[in-house]
Amino acid sequence: MCSNHFGKLTVDDLLKVDAANLADSEVGEWLLALDRARSALEAVQLRAAAAFDARVAYAADGAPSAPSWLAARADVSRSQAAALVRHGRMLRSHPLSDDACATLGTTKVRTVLRFVNPRVTEAFDRDEAMLLEVVAPLSVDQTATVMRHWVCRVDADGAEPRVAEPSEVRLRQGFGGRWHLDGDLEVTDGAQLHAALASHAERLYRREAASADGVQSTAAQRMGRALVDLVARAAGLDASVDTRTPPVVSVIIDLDALTGHDPDAEADIVGAGPIAVETARRLACDSRIGRVICRGRSEILDLGRLERTVTPAQRRALVIRDQGRVFTGCTAPPGWCEAHHLKPWDHGGHTNLDQLGLLCSHHHHLVHEGRYRIQRNPDRQGFGCYRPDGTPITITRLAA
Repeated sequence: MCSNHFGKLTVDDLLKVDAANLADSEVGEWLLALDRARSALEAVQLRAAAAFDARVAYAADGAPSAPSWLAARADVSRSQAAALVRHGRMLRSHPLSDDACATLGTTKVRTVLRFVNPRVTEAFDRDEAMLLEVVAPLSVDQTATVMRHWVCRVDADGAEPRVAEPSEVRLRQGFGGRWHLDGDLEVTDGAQLHAALASHAERLYRREAASADGVQSTAAQRMGRALVDLVARAAGLDASVDTRTPPVVSVIIDLDALTGHDPDAEADIVGAGPIAVETARRLACDSRIGRVICRGRSEILDLGRLERTVTPAQRRALVIRDQGRVFTGCTAPPGWCEAHHLKPWDHGGHTNLDQLGLLCSHHHHLVHEGRYRIQRNPDRQGFGCYRPDGTPITITRLAA
């Protein structure tokens, strides 16, 4: 079965395909065809939910609302049902977003709608076409980042100055004796905790890698061990915990915004997304600030051939420039990535930002041992990734 054939199959035919009869490349095409079918069906489901809600058809069964009726009968939670009905209503009143379901996919469109609340509805009515155009070439995760920035800009203050909801943590013991931890952390609290855990978990990983016993824990296990170690350190119970490498939370903010009162200013926590400028100013009051610059004399980012290993300043600059990693389709967090010389050091490569890119361990091995290749695009914006046979690795977003 050729891959082009999947686009012509009905949903019923797609469901009957047996993966055992497909080549490796065809399995991927089948998976993408199923996702396109899911998106098309979800668009119809959203319209059906809106019609069901508008007709108050749920009342015939004694249900108080369409979401409650749907949650009791469909394979969705109450919150999922509420979102389905709410997004269906919005599509009825926003034809551009409704049409975009066919070209951008329902997941991306619903990601946009998820950020629309009563305070920003008027702004969304004004900016809808612009936002849909901006997110068209982006991934769903990148779309969420764009929308967070948009909300921060159009709803910077709200009707009154808003106080962030305080962080919450719940710890309870189960019947088997194990403890269950969950919580909901404010953005800066979460970023600081993640930085502390990731920093210590990385030390645990390196310690295991250097060990002769070959035991390798999972990332989740290392984060759990890191949490317990940090609690022990705070309680003064474990003086052996290495504290030489402090965790770092990087905040990106324009200097004028930090010192002035620009109403359109924005700030970001690297890896966590946008925050209010006032939050950045508060952090700056009680923090040691490391800034990434491309000019000036505060920190030297490009060291030429004097150093092979990247400096902490260069690494921060790579994280901010590339937003994580540069291999096409990679979603590894920056903390799991390594700096890679585009031109090998042994062949005259320089340790400067223009010749560096972040790669996770897996893709770093592919480039060095697997003959995969990455290079800067001609416009110096982003990177291109190529298989050993020279063909480019691309990601095609959902299209009609």
